[in-house]
Amino acid sequence: MRRFVGAAAVAALALGFIAAATGTSGAAGGVAPLPREYIQWAFGDAGAPLLDPDLCGEVVNGVFFMTVAGGAPTSITRRIECEIPIGVPLLATTGGFIAWAPTDGRTDRQLSRTLFDALENLRINSVHLRLDGQEISHGALRVSDPYDLPLEPGNLIQTVDPSVVVDSTRVMYGWYFRRLQPLPPGDHVLIATDKFDFTADGGEVARYRTVFTIHVS
Repeated sequence: MRRFVGAAAVAALALGFIAAATGTSGAAGGVAPLPREYIQWAFGDAGAPLLDPDLCGEVVNGVFFMTVAGGAPTSITRRIECEIPIGVPLLATTGGFIAWAPTDGRTDRQLSRTLFDALENLRINSVHLRLDGQEISHGALRVSDPYDLPLEPGNLIQTVDPSVVVDSTRVMYGWYFRRLQPLPPGDHVLIATDKFDFTADGGEVARYRTVFTIHVS
């Protein structure tokens, strides 16, 4: 994830977006209910996959969930080698922001305020996905209602935020998602970029860039 230690203080994580294939491979249908499954995998499941700097992603219920660079209010570039099985669709994203209780708010209203304040820092025109040198759609921004996220031992949230001590926590996210058709066999390059402007808090304009070198076989 932008990987990691909370993005705007440890309060919430500003993350880059994943994206995926169009071009010759074409786009794959809608994404619901994959966004919540992705957030569960990324933030609630054991192993904290977004904290592994060498992990490209994992197959979850038949879809390859891709990682993303981020997690800190400073510029980050990640280069990752990926092995993806033939015939497996991808869930790509350039990222987004997630707020959780109690750090980002103890009520749904407070979580919502934290989320939308954070998304104001995103420079919309900086969100880009390129597949094999061609610009592709980064998909729509999906904003959830507040809900309870189950937390397995070793999850990302409790790894970076010791104030979360329960086995589930209230979360709300705003995230870009794009489900892609399986890529053709062979080698591909996917690049996901975006920027968050932290200058109002005395920080920098942080550029997040993830370069995936993908081998499909």
